[in-house]
Amino acid sequence: MSGLYYVLMKWAPVDLKSGSSYGRYMICFPSRYDADEIYREMEKVPNLVGDLSRLSPQFWVYTGESLVNQIVAGYFSEHKNLCSIYLLPNADDIGGPPIIPNPVTGPDWLSDNTFFIRNRRQPNLYWFVHDTHIHTSEQRRTKFRIKQEISTGKSRQSVLIRKDKVTVAAVAETVGSAAVLGNGTKYVSIRKLKGKSNCLVLANTPHPWVFQDFIDGQVGVRWGTEIEEEKDQGAKPLVVFMPDGGGDEWELC
Repeated sequence: MSGLYYVLMKWAPVDLKSGSSYGRYMICFPSRYDADEIYREMEKVPNLVGDLSRLSPQFWVYTGESLVNQIVAGYFSEHKNLCSIYLLPNADDIGGPPIIPNPVTGPDWLSDNTFFIRNRRQPNLYWFVHDTHIHTSEQRRTKFRIKQEISTGKSRQSVLIRKDKVTVAAVAETVGSAAVLGNGTKYVSIRKLKGKSNCLVLANTPHPWVFQDFIDGQVGVRWGTEIEEEKDQGAKPLVVFMPDGGGDEWELC
């Protein structure tokens, strides 16, 4: 997920009486992944605990008056190779930039939330479960719950980052076959068939995914007939584990 990703970071102390024009910082990152990873790091800084919050993926708020210089001059200077930060001009300045040049729509990628999963290059292609196997579809879609295997111990949910170990479970209400409903939680796993591709399927036990591998490069699509119970329907677009570089990019929505 390369490109430019922007975040608006705003100073908003509870007792601010002089308007909302202070502390308007724009931060530019190489990707959403980099932004989320730096946010997770900032949450660990002792002086920021309780003063930093996340209203959306691209709108962060800090409340501590004494933290302005620490955040801007201190923390981000240590990560100058991963981000660029500058103070926004007043919104009514002639020729001023838009607040967010390329806003990203959709939910925040927080652990234990539910998401649809779609292709980044072809956003009309969604993951869809049929008879425990996962396909791509333009008309149908299944929701999945993605959860960190190890909790951070915080009271609020953590934003997911690339190195997180996660489990992925289908939301039963959105699964397209009654055959997999009512039998407990079903997790996305890999069906290993001799001489065949590693199709993604639902299983009773969790599979230990790494978030980056799951969403960015090691899962792709191929047309195949190796699903025994679907052979009479011809080739199907199968979602497949591809550890040798054949995977694609996916996004949560």
